Amino acid sequence: MHDDPERATASTSSTTTTVWPTIETRAPSLSRAAVEPKRPKGDQSRTFAAWETSWVRLEPPPGEEGELNGEVIVIVPAPADASGRAKGSLRIEAADGRVVELPLSGPGTLALAPGDEVKVRWRVRHHGIHLVRELGVLDRNHRVIYASSGSGDASFAPGWYVEAKDVAERSEPRMKGGAARESRWLVLAKGDASALVKESEGARRLVTPEGDYAVSGSAISWSDGMLPPDASSYESFGLVLLPAAP
Repeated sequence: MHDDPERATASTSSTTTTVWPTIETRAPSLSRAAVEPKRPKGDQSRTFAAWETSWVRLEPPPGEEGELNGEVIVIVPAPADASGRAKGSLRIEAADGRVVELPLSGPGTLALAPGDEVKVRWRVRHHGIHLVRELGVLDRNHRVIYASSGSGDASFAPGWYVEAKDVAERSEPRMKGGAARESRWLVLAKGDASALVKESEGARRLVTPEGDYAVSGSAISWSDGMLPPDASSYESFGLVLLPAAP
């Protein structure tokens, strides 16, 4: 382990703020033309078909909430499994010697290696009938390596801007006088590098000054009318820094 005056041990206290940075963000300019045809104005993302066969996903460790500074011990790739359910792991040693293991799935590769210093924050909570998971992994320079949020909480991706915009797709109401389910464009931006993504499409590539990211997300709302029993409005997103080409 390297000496680091910022390093703190793992914590499950909701008041712990010693390791996770707060980085000021600003709304990006969405005045530029999209870089690909038929995309919303301001969308600088590009088609990323390869992500369908090279995706990678991390999950929070057991426990409702926590954060730590630590060092990557080992990355165990997920075994080949057509279902995508097989798990590997990212193991991190905290300053006090405790080891935290993040379940890892998918055939892709994280932009991390053993010995890298990282900051990790996670939260798992119930929201009605749903279980909402949030996870952020930063490198020693506070660059986002991996971030996911089931509630659209941008604090798990410090320096990134997240905001729902106009309706992209609207479904027919399930009943007369019922509300219509709306899928909105979700802005994911680092400075003026901005992507507009929606529920019905896969991950897209966004080039930023800090590296290329696979970005995805959704924003769901409901029109006026009677809501179905299982209706909920929410935002969710995922950011994965792509490993540099060898």
